[in-house]
Amino acid sequence: MVKQRNFELGNHLEHLHIHPLMFVTQWLMGLFTGICCWDTVLAIAELMFLEGAHALLRAALAIMEVCSSELLAMPTADKIIFFLQHLPSRLVCHKNLIPVIWNTTVHQSDIDECQRLLEEQKTAEN
Repeated sequence: MVKQRNFELGNHLEHLHIHPLMFVTQWLMGLFTGICCWDTVLAIAELMFLEGAHALLRAALAIMEVCSSELLAMPTADKIIFFLQHLPSRLVCHKNLIPVIWNTTVHQSDIDECQRLLEEQKTAEN
């Protein structure tokens, strides 16, 4: 989905062999509690209760959007992974991230496509 929404960033991550599961899993499993801005974490939790799982995907995509210029400037996978696992508060603070989440749309077809790709990857690994 990153590549569909930000082709340049998607290509950059792909070129460095970075798969979204390398960082998104930590965000989703922890319900974004790794973000040091608690007002942002609580706003995401609120959205999750209102909208369900779509809100979590919207938040993940919004994080990628607000971080995209910095990620594109990083030349190595290890720097990008570290950055995404330790998101800077200046980027994910409430005033920066929440408006982007509100403007990020996720449709059921997007989720279905992600599930299809995960199933394909699982099948290829077996």
